Amino acid sequence: MVGMVWSASAAAQMTGFVVEVDTVFYGADTPTPDDTFDPEGVLDGYASFIVYAEFTNPTDVLSAVFADTGAGSSPMGIDAPCGCHNPVDADFAMNATNTTFFWDFLPLNQYDTFWTIGMLSGDASFDGTPGVVPSKVGDTEGNQAGANVCSHQVENGLLYVLPVLDVGTGTVVGPPNAIAGDDLRVEVARVTTCGDWSFSANCQVFVEGIQDQEQQWFIEEQSLNGAIEVSHPCLDYSSEDANVSGELTTCAGDNAEVGLEFLGSADVPSTSYDLYAFPDGFAFSDPEETILDFTDIDVVAETDVNSFSDVEPGDYAVLVLDDYGCMDTTRFTVVAPEPIEAMPSIGNQNSCFGEADASIVIPDSLLVGGTGDLTVTVLSPVGNPMGGGTFSDDGFELSGLVCLNGDGTYEVTTTDDNGCFRVDTVYVNCPEPIEWTVDWTNVVCAGASDGAIVAEASGGSGGELYLTNNQSAPVLLSAEADSLPLTASIGDLGPTLYQVWVYDALNCTSDTAFITVEEPAPLELIVGDVTNPSCGLDCDGSVDVTAIGGSGELTVGYFNQTSGTFFTDSLGLCAGEYIVTVTDTSAC
Repeated sequence: MVGMVWSASAAAQMTGFVVEVDTVFYGADTPTPDDTFDPEGVLDGYASFIVYAEFTNPTDVLSAVFADTGAGSSPMGIDAPCGCHNPVDADFAMNATNTTFFWDFLPLNQYDTFWTIGMLSGDASFDGTPGVVPSKVGDTEGNQAGANVCSHQVENGLLYVLPVLDVGTGTVVGPPNAIAGDDLRVEVARVTTCGDWSFSANCQVFVEGIQDQEQQWFIEEQSLNGAIEVSHPCLDYSSEDANVSGELTTCAGDNAEVGLEFLGSADVPSTSYDLYAFPDGFAFSDPEETILDFTDIDVVAETDVNSFSDVEPGDYAVLVLDDYGCMDTTRFTVVAPEPIEAMPSIGNQNSCFGEADASIVIPDSLLVGGTGDLTVTVLSPVGNPMGGGTFSDDGFELSGLVCLNGDGTYEVTTTDDNGCFRVDTVYVNCPEPIEWTVDWTNVVCAGASDGAIVAEASGGSGGELYLTNNQSAPVLLSAEADSLPLTASIGDLGPTLYQVWVYDALNCTSDTAFITVEEPAPLELIVGDVTNPSCGLDCDGSVDVTAIGGSGELTVGYFNQTSGTFFTDSLGLCAGEYIVTVTDTSAC
């Protein structure tokens, strides 16, 4: 992460050095916890810096970093009094043995302290083209220089790369690690240290890659005292473990007010506190781990003070980050008591009119949750506390409950030692007698099934009434308006004797009525003598027809199929074949 920058400029193709904070180590398994880096926290408190040489042209080439005190230059060296992280101590500069391949096994080597020309690993490549590790001459050579990279001062030596020339133009086109490129800079050192430090170096540059345009850049162009001083920005971050308070809520459903002490750097501007929620639990099972993987985890709160309000129960981590990239973290779990799950129910109910034996029970298996012991209080329908409730190994029971003024609503409150409570409402049945009247309609036409039984009813218990008989499915009685009685009908009935009654939601029943649904006699036509017309075209024929059955007055009609003529009288008929129909007043 970028945290702090030291820079200067000069009126030349190389403008100077820039130092940036690359990574800050603030505990075990950083910079990211999923790379198993530094499980012992060896680098806790260290920061890794990268020193860049900056240029004005993308084609500028850094050919060497050097010191020649005999010719009047400043020495080349790093001075880190706190010491450096230097696992690859056989070499003063990046070499071909410190490759990314070995970082899987030796991850600490990634943050070795070394000089370089554009190579942060021994196998770095640039757009598919391998880089070239720098060569050494003079005081930069030898194990002594490598082992003392953070104190050794080179008086006569250099770090260099051989230029790669374009045959056609004669310009320097490589190696790629020495070319400024689009970002106009080349790495010259990585320094991983636990304190403030300084460095000095001089550079040889081929301006725009042209060997004849050589620039000698000296450190005095940037710093008159011949060294650049660099401060470790994270020395003051808190080394004390965070003290977390308020992570236990009083009641289930409450949120917490969480305070954090000793977390984050002191006296550092723009310190932010980000709260992360881990819905699937923490990334580590080790309870001592405090550095977590924040990848793909949402920030649920951001603040510039060390406290969070209205925090829901769950697993959280706090990431503290200041302007310099220094971090501090801690994790905590907001815990709420288990919710009270009393779940009272009716043990015995006043099912039908005249009963009064209702009871409230809470089984011991359902009398759980909360903090400490649970107590149960019951209020009557008029708000008075009820006595007589008993606790046993089976749970809680209160019996002998009746309705008061037609109201059977009882309020059950279960309370724990913290004063947290749960309120449930239990309804004791207040049965009323079922009062009802019944009527019916007969079958309209013989052989049909369009008879019906109609009832009006009130009373009962459970809020619903049903009409049924010994042959049909029950039908729910309903009201067309609040002021009307409940009504229902059962239709499609054939002629027979029915037993009819009304029952309620608790299966209490009314008296039984016996109803006979009747049907009219079937319609019949009796055709007697037929008198044909006297002549072929005369219409003086007749027929004797007798109609019986049905209901009400019967009407007989005569339809001449030959001529398509309809007659209402049996006299004055023309010759032809007739269909004779009979219809009663019910249109049967």
